[in-house]
Amino acid sequence: MEVLELVVGIVAGLAERLAIEVYEYHALRDADSGGVEPVFQLGLLRDDYTPKPAFEAYRRLIAARSLSGR
Repeated sequence: MEVLELVVGIVAGLAERLAIEVYEYHALRDADSGGVEPVFQLGLLRDDYTPKPAFEAYRRLIAARSLSGR
């Protein structure tokens, strides 16, 4: 979660200067939560759709940085 918060904070801080209008997370759900390949475990949710700790952190970050009316 700390890395997620750091990255979103950096992107938000640079958004105006770099004209960043949209930031999207790579994967909502793992492709294979129980597998051995880390690249298949990048989601905010496990492959059975149960949330990982980062899901709540990301939700809070989005809520805090979202523009009202968008």
